[in-house]
Amino acid sequence: MWAEYNEWLLLNTLVLLVQSALSLLLAFDLPYYLLHFRGLRLLSFALGLGYSAIFLLSAADWYYTVDLVKDKSSYDFFSVFQAMCLGYNLAAHWPVFTVNLFIVLREALNFIFPSLTNERNEALAPHDVDLAEKDLLWALNPFTWIDVVWEYVFGFDAEDYFVENPTDEGHFLPHLIDTDFAERYSFHRDACQTIFMTPAQPNAHKNTIIFLHGLGAAAADNVQFFEKVDLFRNCKLVFPQAPKTHLSTVADEFELTTAWFDREYELADLAPAKLDLSQIQHSVNQ
Repeated sequence: MWAEYNEWLLLNTLVLLVQSALSLLLAFDLPYYLLHFRGLRLLSFALGLGYSAIFLLSAADWYYTVDLVKDKSSYDFFSVFQAMCLGYNLAAHWPVFTVNLFIVLREALNFIFPSLTNERNEALAPHDVDLAEKDLLWALNPFTWIDVVWEYVFGFDAEDYFVENPTDEGHFLPHLIDTDFAERYSFHRDACQTIFMTPAQPNAHKNTIIFLHGLGAAAADNVQFFEKVDLFRNCKLVFPQAPKTHLSTVADEFELTTAWFDREYELADLAPAKLDLSQIQHSVNQ
């Protein structure tokens, strides 16, 4: 009601709320946000840069129209009305501009003066454009949120129920990090060469592929789980659900794990139902 259904005012309010929350995370240099939400940071930076540029150009146009032009005899009612509306919007939305400008300057400082207390570079980089694109598509995909609700209610992804075998617990994310994992599961190669593993057999895992299903931080948790079990030290971890995974989180986890172990990781741009023998063999050869 306070906005009187003014779409422009509602949009600016939404931008202000979102960018203010993100600017606080950026202002306090929260490591988890800086390292695991690079795609979101880039989107926020692009929004802030675009908004700031439009605001400054509008302010320059208003200043030129009102102050620099000496001969105003050619101005008509619409020229005056346009200048008044522009001036009102500049005055009303300057808080949005200041928040967006802060984000732009803070990200620029991260690039010019990288952190001296952290060995990992927290500044945005060109490869973050690809992460931001995938993160945006991930967030806009309605099936992403169907999966989130489905997994919370039933304990596994919707794809695991409609596409894969719903009784195959080896594909269900919550079961991958159970403490009794080694006692409850046995694995083998089926007719399609899909890997099913038996943790009780120490020599059965050399050059073996593990397909980890999951979304974002949950998938990264699975990576950490397999790192802690020496039995899986020689395994190659593949994420078949990479297209709908929060890639900025997972890719950042890869950087950590490859520094700890001489391990191979791969993001397969394939849905689980599309994996066939030739693709699996190609992954093994890599």
